[in-house]
Amino acid sequence: MLVSVKEYVSVLTEQDVPDEFMSFLTYLFGEVLDGRSAHLTDGVRRAQGREPQDFTEYVRDATDVWDGRR
Repeated sequence: MLVSVKEYVSVLTEQDVPDEFMSFLTYLFGEVLDGRSAHLTDGVRRAQGREPQDFTEYVRDATDVWDGRR
């Protein structure tokens, strides 16, 4: 379910979140959820010499490491 910034601010207001923190959270939401990070780019290939992977794959691999299966 997607939540609009307006809806999010409404909930924060109901929870008495201080204005300065609310401003930070809405800024962060706007930066993170504006769609510019929705697609893989060539930054990983250029920086690390390998293809990027989906976050789901990353978590799956990290889980294998942390639960001792590797």
